[in-house]
Amino acid sequence: MTSKQWTRKVITDLGIFLLLMALEAKATSPLQMKVEIGFEGFYRIGSWTPVKVFLENRGPSLEGTLLIKVARGNPLEQDPTEIIYSIPVFLPSSSRKLYQVNVLLETDVYPLQVSLISGKESLLKKEIPIQPFYMDEGFILVVNKTHAGFDFLAQGKIKRVRQVLYTDPNKLPSHWIGYDAIQTLILDDIESLELSSEQEKAIEEWLSIGGRLIITAKGGYGKFKSSLVSHLLPLESLQKVYLNSSFSSLQSRYGVFTADFQKVELWDSQWRKGDVLIEEEGIPLLVELKVGSGKILFLAFDFFQPPFRDWPGKSYFWLEILEEETNFSMFSRGILDPLIEHSIPWPGRFYLGRREIGLFLLVYLVVIGFFYWWMKKRKLGWKLRMGLSLTVVLSALIFSLFWGMKMRRENTFLGQVSIFYKKEGGSLAKTENYFTLFSPYHQSVELEFDKRVSFITALSAPSREREFFKDLVVFLPEGKIRWTSSSDSSAWSFHLFRLETILPFSLITKTTRNKETITVSLQNLNSFPLQDLFFLYGEHSSFLKELPAFNEADLTLNLKERETLPSFSSLYNEEVRSKDPRIELKTKVLNQMWNFAGPLKNIAAKSPVLLAWFEENPQTLVKSYQSLNCAFIGLAIIPLFIADGV
Repeated sequence: MTSKQWTRKVITDLGIFLLLMALEAKATSPLQMKVEIGFEGFYRIGSWTPVKVFLENRGPSLEGTLLIKVARGNPLEQDPTEIIYSIPVFLPSSSRKLYQVNVLLETDVYPLQVSLISGKESLLKKEIPIQPFYMDEGFILVVNKTHAGFDFLAQGKIKRVRQVLYTDPNKLPSHWIGYDAIQTLILDDIESLELSSEQEKAIEEWLSIGGRLIITAKGGYGKFKSSLVSHLLPLESLQKVYLNSSFSSLQSRYGVFTADFQKVELWDSQWRKGDVLIEEEGIPLLVELKVGSGKILFLAFDFFQPPFRDWPGKSYFWLEILEEETNFSMFSRGILDPLIEHSIPWPGRFYLGRREIGLFLLVYLVVIGFFYWWMKKRKLGWKLRMGLSLTVVLSALIFSLFWGMKMRRENTFLGQVSIFYKKEGGSLAKTENYFTLFSPYHQSVELEFDKRVSFITALSAPSREREFFKDLVVFLPEGKIRWTSSSDSSAWSFHLFRLETILPFSLITKTTRNKETITVSLQNLNSFPLQDLFFLYGEHSSFLKELPAFNEADLTLNLKERETLPSFSSLYNEEVRSKDPRIELKTKVLNQMWNFAGPLKNIAAKSPVLLAWFEENPQTLVKSYQSLNCAFIGLAIIPLFIADGV
């Protein structure tokens, strides 16, 4: 063996040895991290999804910060905007902990970054590529022991493409936003349901804004005696019975049974309220209960026992249940993003106005000018002349200081545009709130929000203003947001972010129809300072600008009148729009939803829709220790339901 070959062999062996040592060190590292996104690795692009981070520490105790970074933006136009969720971490020796954060995945272009840092040292870091799970339908999430049995819901006889996922009770989200991608939640064969108070509240809030919960017959009494189910189901009695029947109520609607059977085990239930949709010999087989804008369905029989197990009509039965859209997804998320990102009104000024210039000249001429004239007339020495000259300079500096403070107060401005989505019958509204924060301070403005029900993401800044934009940091569990500077050259900055939450909305609507007219009756008008009400159906529209003084009002559409396409810009003349920037913004918002994004027109073509503006914020969503000039406009969007036969 030549010396060159021997040297090459030594280098190769040494490299292999070092690689094995590195792999062994990694395998035996005292810190381990595992990241799970969504449910069973599935999530929906454009929806909020839970991210679970499992940390294990086999070494000494440590304190650090868990950072979860999500990027958004068009890579062809500008650098991505980062939303950083920051969570304080304390890991005692020989411990395991789970940290969960809900993040909004808006694109599959950028990976999700998860890192654990202590001081300035990075201890762990992972990048998880985002898969292109673009789906029109929400997921069906099944809670059962076997993690099986409902795959037929995603098969051929169901026309829509649905994804069925499985989970355990302890892995259910702790916030309502964690169910954002879930269309239907099914509680199946669980003997008991032990959930935390946060998990129970999350399900109740999700139901109140349009979620759908199905409770099957499988499982023991423990499931129905659990805190969540006993609170949601207004049962008077519940017992197991055995029924020997033909089940004609099912076979006549969905098809005949193919298997022989004798007695079938059922739950016989009596309800304080609820609609019995299907019954057999006085026993409710399918019960529907409305909860806010959502609904609960109770199935009294087990689909996995004869004759239902191989029943061809099973798919059609479930198709009828799942076909009706209940989850509130009438608009795509961030529908006003383009409008907010590219139509930013500047509320303040950085130049001197006529009042400031006039005041400065007055002070100079009356005070400083008089003493300067007196000094010159007396032919005083150069020292005194120099002192008075310095007085002039000092006065100008003091004036500029006070003017700068005044400008900072004027320009520290928080603008808010809120969209309230509410289904008829519910008492809560799902809201998207678009914020524009202008700050002349070089240091970042810190805002606080309610972390229990509010969830924040950033918007992309226009590329022409990129140097002034700052990436958003969300501090959990403190409930604070702050911006990290992307440029040290700017003396001022603006920030764009979106906050999603649920808020009480007490406006009550009831819609009736006859052959020629559709009327919506409004109650609790005084609960919100409403103005400019629109009533839309198809190409028909009605507009009410001034509300009556009392608490109730009616809006009527005459269906025999010639259809006229609503033109929101024509509701206010050009002179009014130019004087009031809020009216101009209202027009842009409505046109964005009607003409460009289009969903409002599609919904109004199928059912009546009520739109209502209000200019007083019903609830403060973000707070700051610094003084802020705030401006608010809100729009409530309420699809109306007309009962059959009315």
